[in-house]
Amino acid sequence: MTRLTDINLENFRCHKHLRLQVPGADWVVLAGGNGSGKTSILEALYIAARGRSFRSSSLADVIRHGNSSALALLKASDTRNHILGVEIQNRRRQSRLNGSTTDLTAIAQAIPVEYLGGDSVGLLQASPADRRRFMDWTLFHVEPGFLPVWRQWYRAHRQRNTLLKMGATAKALEPWTEAAAGYGDQVSRFRAQLITSLQTVFASVKCSLVTNPKLDFRQGWRGTNLREAYMESSNREIQQGRAVVGPQHDDWVLEVGGRTGSELSRGQAKLASLFLYRCQAELMMNAERRPIYLMDDLAADLDRSALSAALGLWRDTAVQIWVTMLAEDASQALPGEVARFHVEHNEVSRS
Repeated sequence: MTRLTDINLENFRCHKHLRLQVPGADWVVLAGGNGSGKTSILEALYIAARGRSFRSSSLADVIRHGNSSALALLKASDTRNHILGVEIQNRRRQSRLNGSTTDLTAIAQAIPVEYLGGDSVGLLQASPADRRRFMDWTLFHVEPGFLPVWRQWYRAHRQRNTLLKMGATAKALEPWTEAAAGYGDQVSRFRAQLITSLQTVFASVKCSLVTNPKLDFRQGWRGTNLREAYMESSNREIQQGRAVVGPQHDDWVLEVGGRTGSELSRGQAKLASLFLYRCQAELMMNAERRPIYLMDDLAADLDRSALSAALGLWRDTAVQIWVTMLAEDASQALPGEVARFHVEHNEVSRS
């Protein structure tokens, strides 16, 4: 079971110095008022594990005012112990895993971290790009063959778009069209298979308030063959200077009780999204991966019954969850071993 056990931050947003020790906890609760620094702790964990922020496009924004760098040091345990350190200077990030400079792929394999934002209604009402990221991050962990294929497709797709923007001839496009079509077909097949696998998991991961869930994969082009789709859309490609069909337009739709995400309330959409993340975790655990979830403001938009249902989803799982809550929600009963911290005026204390 992957667990973050020791967190050290220096000059990270509002936190000059911060240390948290949470050996063995299933749930780590960060409770406090708005603006107290709770989300900044989750952000530090996410940047260390994923290499980017969920709050800002510039990593320099996380450096505490008046300082030249920010540091985060994480200790994690599963079948072995890991030490992950990240230093941010201006827009540069340097990461070291177990003493060696490494890339994000190795970090993600060692310490898989996923973030569930508190200011959105979740995957169902997010952008298609967010739903593609959900698919691809899951596939990265459960399907070893996915990442190499995705990289080959993305390289060909990007080069092909560059040539289209330049007004290149069909002859110049041909090798990149072949590569993008061949690898693109495979990328979408992987994604379609994942959606089928998630649908299968619905039978074992149940939530009383998520009724008759149904997932539908939406391929980013008509027909079965991407190369033919490229040919059929060639005039539009020339006009727009980019590919208008392909895996970059893949999407999926979840129906709950016969209604799609746009027809659900904020609370219903958030609960359904949490249900999907729980199904994602099930697939990952079946693949012997143990994700860590960062849940920001979990109680927002959920009434008492929905919050109870959301928490019940994670009973008897092998994942660790870091969750921020307002102080008035902090006494909520949680299914597992809990470490609770109070965050106030950038100071953190055990509660």
